Amino acid sequence: MGTGDFNEALGGVFIQGDVDAMELGVSGGNSTVTITQGGKKSLLTVYTEGGTNLPAGTKVNGLALPKPLDIPAGHTVLKKADGRYEVVSGTTNGVVYVTGTIHSLRGVNRGARTVAVDIERDKEIVVSGDLTRADTPLGKKPSGSRDVLGLVGYNVRLGRAIPRNLNDPLYLYCTIFAGRKDGSGGYAVDGWDERWGEVGKFIIHGGLIEGQDKPWGYGGSSGFPVYDILYDSNLAKAPPPFFPMLPKLHIRSWTEEAQ
Repeated sequence: MGTGDFNEALGGVFIQGDVDAMELGVSGGNSTVTITQGGKKSLLTVYTEGGTNLPAGTKVNGLALPKPLDIPAGHTVLKKADGRYEVVSGTTNGVVYVTGTIHSLRGVNRGARTVAVDIERDKEIVVSGDLTRADTPLGKKPSGSRDVLGLVGYNVRLGRAIPRNLNDPLYLYCTIFAGRKDGSGGYAVDGWDERWGEVGKFIIHGGLIEGQDKPWGYGGSSGFPVYDILYDSNLAKAPPPFFPMLPKLHIRSWTEEAQ
């Protein structure tokens, strides 16, 4: 089997059903996505900076390798939970689409990526930890557009398990689209009025578009009442792949302030 036998990855990654956990990562400069469903883990690796080697006997695309196989950069490899591999040439279009809800999303993003769920069926993305960029040190402003990330869901929620500590904020290096045109759905904080005395802060380097404004915290007593949403001009110039955008905006209302 040679690399010329592999089909080309022209589209994105399609995942059927709910996802227990999805973690973005980097290995050897290559982008990885670990997907857990039903307690079983699969690993997707997009090889852009270097390749890998699969030993003889490994099942690849339904066939056992008669000898070791080198997979060069420019290929995408899925290691399934049962140990079988799927290999395609190309590095996908950057979209990861899930028909169900993603119950936990966190990690380090490498490359231009959009993680989306089925908005029309009220599917959600639950953030469980930092979403950072491989090309940007934590806490710093992005200076490029290599590792942009977009999230698209009916609700994008900060999960209850996220620590609430003003001295250790939650970092979200992404642009978020949450909700529908009818004004429902949005960016939410689970348990915003629970765990009194625990107050958190989140920092978004990107943007936030939501159908409905939901509560994030209560004063200085609970939830995430402290936040920074910092505009990233790189996302306007080079948005995440297939991220919902309009070529122009319509002004619905405005106020004028004295200079």
